[in-house]
Amino acid sequence: MATATLITSAEFLARPDEFDQSGNRVKEELIGGEIVQMPRTSKRHDITKSNIAEALILHLHAHPESHLKVLIEAGFVVAEQDTFGPDVAVVRTERLAEEGRLINGSPDIAIEVISPTELFGLAPTS
Repeated sequence: MATATLITSAEFLARPDEFDQSGNRVKEELIGGEIVQMPRTSKRHDITKSNIAEALILHLHAHPESHLKVLIEAGFVVAEQDTFGPDVAVVRTERLAEEGRLINGSPDIAIEVISPTELFGLAPTS
């Protein structure tokens, strides 16, 4: 059995973006040193993600003293071999001043919307 070649977050970020035949960027994450292609999300998934982000944004606008910012699909380098982008993230605004393409470290809050097809590889029931 062949083993996968593991790469670092730095190597992952140095790779050029890939595009599908329609010109859409292929979303990838680095998990445990392995590149994982992320499937395109459904409309329901995107609406849910947007609703969560909107509720958080409204709350944070009412509480500017929290110094928090909501980000949608922002990239995070969380370890030497882990780079990912949660559906919705909340970070302290001071962390946004850092240089670089992605944010270093885990988000303060990460929210992943799980679609029915992501649960144990099951097909949707509706």
